[in-house]
Amino acid sequence: FYARWHPHGTPVPAAPALMLDILPTGNPGEVKVFFRGQPVPGARLTVGFPDETERELTTDDSGVAKFPVEQKGLYLVTYPHHRESVPGFAGGRAYD
Repeated sequence: FYARWHPHGTPVPAAPALMLDILPTGNPGEVKVFFRGQPVPGARLTVGFPDETERELTTDDSGVAKFPVEQKGLYLVTYPHHRESVPGFAGGRAYD
């Protein structure tokens, strides 16, 4: 897990820096989701608004999601539903 603090008015990162990254696009209320450096279409995000309400969003074909920015305060965008289907090892045992 990680968190990206991005204050309004600061330069937008040029490229994703982490395996799973959510970057602001530079437009208010707009983010782009990346996994392994590639945009993630159809990602189901959750946005927490300053009034403590939440809304679920889905990214478009280019990995972009938009939400209204009508309140002053902090907005929290999370991506809690991602799964990657690759084989690996855990505890010395292989899994699919």
